[in-house]
Amino acid sequence: MLQKPEDYDRAESYGSDAERLPAGGYVCEIKKAEEKIIRRTGTLVVSVSFDIAEGEYRDFFARHYRRQKTRKARGGKPARWLGTYTVFPYTNEGLTNPAFKGLLECMEKSNEGFRIKWPLNLDEFRGMKVGLLFREEEYEGNDGTLRTGVCACRARTADCIRREDYIVPARRKLEKSVSVKTGPDVQEFIPEDVDDEELPF
Repeated sequence: MLQKPEDYDRAESYGSDAERLPAGGYVCEIKKAEEKIIRRTGTLVVSVSFDIAEGEYRDFFARHYRRQKTRKARGGKPARWLGTYTVFPYTNEGLTNPAFKGLLECMEKSNEGFRIKWPLNLDEFRGMKVGLLFREEEYEGNDGTLRTGVCACRARTADCIRREDYIVPARRKLEKSVSVKTGPDVQEFIPEDVDDEELPF
């Protein structure tokens, strides 16, 4: 006979009613922004860590992070903050990347009195609001199967998101053929309170 695992009563559950972050628009608050270098190419990017600041999914990524920390304490993988938006500040020619300028302009329009000053001090981005559009993306899981997730792909003003004045970006398909696997995305909704001391910021 199958015995009850010792952690069964407190273990997470993936049911058919597991709530996930839908593709769409969200007003977000920036928690941290930093320059990073992509090791493989040596390319500079700006990585913005954020959480959802308003609405039904407020603090979504903080709850997810806390849940990962709980899993790590039970021998799981290390916790990773999943609320990130990465953008190239420059084109290949060293000119302004329109997506990066769009992020900066949306931040200015979303935060009264905030103006971009050069050279940029990315620490000043902390606490700023910005609208972000999320799309579904297909990716290959570690086991070679097709998975889907939701990630931030474009900036908008916070008011644009509040007015629902946007089009949800189309799903980004994986170009290679892999096996199809169903199951919850990695960003499922976690209905728990968040202890700020446990967060990475």
